[in-house]
Amino acid sequence: MKRLYFFLILNIVCCSITPRSSSAQIALGTATLRCKYEMSYKEDITGNNYKNDLIYLDIGRESSHCYSFYTRYRDSIQNALLDQGWGGMEVGAQTSDIRRGVRYFMAKQYKTQTLFASDILISSYMYTEPIPSIDWQITQDTATIRSYPCRKATAQFRGRTWIAWFTTEIPLSEGPWQFGGLSGLILHLEDTQQHYIISCIGIEQLAPPITMQFQTMRRDGPYKKVLREQLSRLQREFYADVNEFLRNYSAIISTSLSSRPRPYNPIELE
Repeated sequence: MKRLYFFLILNIVCCSITPRSSSAQIALGTATLRCKYEMSYKEDITGNNYKNDLIYLDIGRESSHCYSFYTRYRDSIQNALLDQGWGGMEVGAQTSDIRRGVRYFMAKQYKTQTLFASDILISSYMYTEPIPSIDWQITQDTATIRSYPCRKATAQFRGRTWIAWFTTEIPLSEGPWQFGGLSGLILHLEDTQQHYIISCIGIEQLAPPITMQFQTMRRDGPYKKVLREQLSRLQREFYADVNEFLRNYSAIISTSLSSRPRPYNPIELE
């Protein structure tokens, strides 16, 4: 097992970043800054349990890319095994105990003001839209986060009320996921129900810069392009009854999956 992990770790960078073909990725330029966030979220709003994820926000002059480190790590290991000729069932068994992260990715392209977003249900889906304009209301409240002086801002956005703490000492109009639009980097973000709490745990300069790419293809084919509203509907259907979703949208038929609704509490409610 140790030998296997040693091999896999050596292959993480090339498997997760290097494209298999130029048409399988959207080039985002290079990133020089990485902000790491701990994201705690309630998948099931009827309970008190939180799930935790480690979110990376890579930022460059042209674009940014936001994703789960755990998902990237897991995908890299699976790709390394598949590249070595392992079968899908073997890969699934070998990686079943590796921590899972959220399956969606987002990127912002500044010149075109375009947001790219994807999610993996059974199939892989993606959409593009203009980078959302969020009507932040800046208050007089201040705090210190990671040694940076921060200001507080609030906004209503797609079904939730959000509180953001941002620092003008890092004058980047960025934040995790689709959030941004302030005069500095968002270091803490949460909704007022505290279903999502996203806190910066580290900032690092990337030297040398790393190449950013937004994936548009998996081994089974290209991502299916939809509108954001269509993806929201597909997500609701998937979590309401995965077997019905399979019958409607996939060639895969399974009798082993439960048809009971799964907890579903997306970051965007509208």
